[in-house]
Amino acid sequence: MSSCNRFYRFSEFGRELVYDIEGANAFFLTEAEARLLDCLQEKSLQGKTLHGECIAALKGDFTEEDIKDAAEHIKSEGLLTEPQTPYQPLSEVYTLTLNVSQECNLQCKYCYVQKPDSNPHMSEEVARKAVDFIAGFDNMKQFSVSFYGGEPLLNFPVMQAAMEYASKKAEEGGYPEVKYHITTNGTLMTDEIVDFLAAYDVEVMISLDGPAPIHDACRVTSTGEGSHARVTEALQKLIKAQGKHKVSASSVITNQSRLQKVYEYLSQFPLKDIKISYVRYLDESKERTYALSESQKKEYMADMKNLAVECFHLIMKGVRPPYYNFENKLLQLWKHAKRGYFCPAGLTRFGISPGGDIYPCGPAADMGEWKLGTVEHGLDVKRVDQWAALSSFENKKECKACWAQYLCAGGCPLQMIHALDENRCEISQYSTELAIALYAAVKEENEMMLASLVDQGFLESIRKFLQEKQL
Repeated sequence: MSSCNRFYRFSEFGRELVYDIEGANAFFLTEAEARLLDCLQEKSLQGKTLHGECIAALKGDFTEEDIKDAAEHIKSEGLLTEPQTPYQPLSEVYTLTLNVSQECNLQCKYCYVQKPDSNPHMSEEVARKAVDFIAGFDNMKQFSVSFYGGEPLLNFPVMQAAMEYASKKAEEGGYPEVKYHITTNGTLMTDEIVDFLAAYDVEVMISLDGPAPIHDACRVTSTGEGSHARVTEALQKLIKAQGKHKVSASSVITNQSRLQKVYEYLSQFPLKDIKISYVRYLDESKERTYALSESQKKEYMADMKNLAVECFHLIMKGVRPPYYNFENKLLQLWKHAKRGYFCPAGLTRFGISPGGDIYPCGPAADMGEWKLGTVEHGLDVKRVDQWAALSSFENKKECKACWAQYLCAGGCPLQMIHALDENRCEISQYSTELAIALYAAVKEENEMMLASLVDQGFLESIRKFLQEKQL
């Protein structure tokens, strides 16, 4: 990448920013800085010192102090040097996703999960072999186990057995305590299940698309009845249960709903994360009945901007925003690291089908073309290499030319491979712009406030400081 196209400049929140693509850095530009950078970019930023003619060209329009400050700021941000920006390393925490049930008691109208002809429920034997598989890697420091489907609570006994076995396996291997996670529609949540999840500190992601009219439009039972009442009842039980477990919500925005409205509804609950995405299709044979129209896509992006502003105000109060969509990019910019992959699917994350086949992740389970091996015989190295090459954004020409490549890394590999999502790049790029602008805004005020995203102790100290300041 030449120095001319190393920088991406755009306006957000009423101001111009520069994003250093190679340096993984960003900041708002003053008028003097923008003019000086214009001149320097025209000269391809040759050399490590500011060009005297560029500085001289500004003297008729700005004071010497403004020009000096602009030059020093551009230099201090590393725009005149060749950056040595590292790639984010793969996590040393390996993730095992068990599709303990590929069946579901709901018939959500936009669902893309594959329905297998056989083996809809995982056996205890397969679950134990899957745990043995993930515990067999010698280059990890910890492993986590997630439960996915279908609806995993349709096979709760196997889920219980898998957790008990995984905890024992971790203890025997000298690993830290296993982290557990479940994605569930919430309709099968009994008191017994709630107590078990709380006892194991399971992080629960519950699917809730918003208020009853929105949720019940798509998330229905086999008889067409809405599931909102049962889901919210389960959510309240999980929130009230004693334990260290955390509860989050996942929502899908269709042409029947609106991002802002759904977020405002979910914000009334004390949730760890609120993960909201627009409806996606991985199957060409499905009619895109619930896809966003062009006008709704614009509304979706406008709502994202409103949420970015709210995130800024929360961060500046020392509060971690529950709206999760910007967090990874904010932390990446704070670390000044480049992203070489979207997620570690097929690398340090694996999904296991009910029959014991290994896939890159839970959502990919039973997509036969992405089978990477079996829990009985392990990984097929050749298939893993093929998946890594196919899913890598490094092999996508359209991604290599994109300014957002190191913050986006091509998006979800499954969606990228199927190439069915025409909105993916436009919406992802705008979300990335908002994350960059949000980072620049926090950085300008107090960059250390970003620590509230990852350090609970720092978060509490900030809150205490702000409270004492108000007294």
